[in-house]
Amino acid sequence: MTGNVWMFERVMNKVCGAASVIACVLCGIMALHIAIEAFSRTVLDNPLPGTVAIVSHYYMIAVTFLPLALVEKRDASVSVEILVQRFPTAAQRACQLFGYMISASAFCLLAYVSWKEAMRRYEVGTYVMESGYEITLWPTYFMPSLGFGLATIVLINKILRHLTGPASGNGAEEPRQAG
Repeated sequence: MTGNVWMFERVMNKVCGAASVIACVLCGIMALHIAIEAFSRTVLDNPLPGTVAIVSHYYMIAVTFLPLALVEKRDASVSVEILVQRFPTAAQRACQLFGYMISASAFCLLAYVSWKEAMRRYEVGTYVMESGYEITLWPTYFMPSLGFGLATIVLINKILRHLTGPASGNGAEEPRQAG
C-alpha cells in the first residue's frame, strides 16, 4: 500500500471511530438525561423542559447516523449470502463489488438529499417550542448527511481496495467461502 493510501485509511479509520465514540457518549448522556428528567418529573414534580425534543432530535439522530461508517467499515450490516456463497470466487467478488457500488450510490444520494434538507433547515432556522422554550433544531439535520457521507467514503475505499485487491496481491479481503 502506498503512503498516501495508508494515510487516507488511517485518517478514515480515526474519523469513523471518533464519530462512533461521539454516538456512544451521546447515548450515555441521553440515558442520564432521561433518568434525571424522570426523577425530576416524579419526585420533584418539576419535569425538565425540552427533554422530549432534545432526546428525539439530538441524541437519537446522532446515535442512529454517526456510527454508519464504522458499521460499513466492519461489514456489520445485515447480509444474506445463501446463494452467493456457493458461487466461484470470481463471481463472489463481482457480486461483492456490485453490492459496494449500489451501497455507495445509495449512501451518496442520501448524503446529497439530506444535505440539501439540512441547508434548507439552516436557512429558515428550524426550531421547536417545548414548555415555552425555543429549542434550535437545524444543526441536527446535518447529522444524517455526515453519517451517509462518511459511509460513502468508506464504500468508495472498499471499491478501490476491491479493484486492486487479492488479484493484485495487496492483501485485500477475500470473499467468504461456504462453510
